[in-house]
Amino acid sequence: MFSCRVRVRTRKPWNTWVNWNDRLGGGPVLNVRSGTVEIVAPQGMLLESRQFEFPGHQATIRRQRIGWAGIPIGKRDSIRLTLDDGMEFALTPESTFAEAWEALLAAGAGPE
Repeated sequence: MFSCRVRVRTRKPWNTWVNWNDRLGGGPVLNVRSGTVEIVAPQGMLLESRQFEFPGHQATIRRQRIGWAGIPIGKRDSIRLTLDDGMEFALTPESTFAEAWEALLAAGAGPE
């Protein structure tokens, strides 16, 4: 199993990236198990938590530099993860980028 804290952005239908709060509840975490990927963000007592879990083979990944809200400001090396249903995440691991990339590949995510 691979697990690390990540900065997470999700892509909205109007084509804008939206940042998840990285402070509440300890911040978002990427958990990768054999064949399964989970992105979870405990948001604390008053706010709703977020949890996405899906089979790794339903995702494609690529490396991309993505900025705050999709603009050039604050660009970070990210793993852009796209699910078969069109949901998109930009993940910036706090551990090494290569470890997260390899874990996602091992779980079945295909490179784009």
